[in-house]
Amino acid sequence: MKKLLPHLLLALLVVDIALPQFIIKNKKIYENELKQYYSDDEFINILNSDSHFKNDKNFINYKKYVNRLNKKSKYVYGFSLMSIATGIDGIINEDEFKNDDDPPGMKNIVFGMLLSSSYYAYNMNKKKKSLYNVILKYNDIYSKSEIIDLSPPNDFALSRNISFGLFSERVPMSILDFSISMHDNEHSSFYATIHGMILFGAGIGLGYKHYYVSKLESSPFLSICAHSSTLGSGGNNITGVSLSPGYSLSLGEKNYSQQKFDWNTFTTSTKLKKMNTYLNVGVSLTYAYQNNQIGTDVKYDFGLIPFINLESRF
Repeated sequence: MKKLLPHLLLALLVVDIALPQFIIKNKKIYENELKQYYSDDEFINILNSDSHFKNDKNFINYKKYVNRLNKKSKYVYGFSLMSIATGIDGIINEDEFKNDDDPPGMKNIVFGMLLSSSYYAYNMNKKKKSLYNVILKYNDIYSKSEIIDLSPPNDFALSRNISFGLFSERVPMSILDFSISMHDNEHSSFYATIHGMILFGAGIGLGYKHYYVSKLESSPFLSICAHSSTLGSGGNNITGVSLSPGYSLSLGEKNYSQQKFDWNTFTTSTKLKKMNTYLNVGVSLTYAYQNNQIGTDVKYDFGLIPFINLESRF
């Protein structure tokens, strides 16, 4: 019994030792005491041998989305490139597909460009949510000190954008446009936009925009948009796809007041809102055709259109 006592005391001490907590810092998994970052694979290896997480639903989902982003994504990106190549081939060699009921063309290009970006955004959003729950459970089990408060990952959020200037990264032939953007993280957004050329036309667009640093600060970006515009009094229609690299320069934040009326109490309240302004510069690589409604011939052309505009996000 005397020989066994030191071993029992050591076991009790080991059980009582508090393990360090994990948090999300700089978009990475961070251990707060050793001050060390972990990759997704390293964090998964730590928990794979932990019985608390063997059948944990959030941990299983976390591993699934990490696998989709790290390994399976290459198949999605490859399929996207194949779809784009098929669409380009259908346009360039139109005569070879003239007898097909559904010849390849612009729709294949749009599908390929949007597939990979939507795949990444969906799985990244799901991965962040499952990781958040896994870290909460780990800290709750092993930490003896006060649990560090973690901010939950953002769900999809909507915002409004107005830009004015010489053309746009969303729809090239635009002077003034209004957009509704759907955000899943601080790097990317899907958007739908309507635009105008004052007295010279209007159009619509649907696309995806990725910020390499953060959409909240100055950052290079890449915008992909499928768009259609009607220009001039003759009703000339331009339809195509644009790939627009550029740089968004933050010009600061401005607060403004918004009045809101409550119909239940018949009172008004003032809510403080924030509006961020950015200067966007870059160039659009556009692949489009023009249809002037006089002839039936459709001809696709590549074009480079520089843009510079002021954008307000609120």
